[in-house]
Amino acid sequence: MATLKCKSCKLPFKKDDDIMVVDGNYNEAVHDECHYNYLANMHLNNLISLKGLKEELENE
Repeated sequence: MATLKCKSCKLPFKKDDDIMVVDGNYNEAVHDECHYNYLANMHLNNLISLKGLKEELENE
């Protein structure tokens, strides 16, 4: 069998990787972190510090 690779980052899966399969589509398996990164980038999400969050809330 060929080396199985993540459809997102193209790196081979390792024995201890957590692999995400969505809707039973095993041909599109990805590392769980790649899936989370993909979901986070689909929307207008961003990371912010607690200080930054407080400042933004004060500005509303």
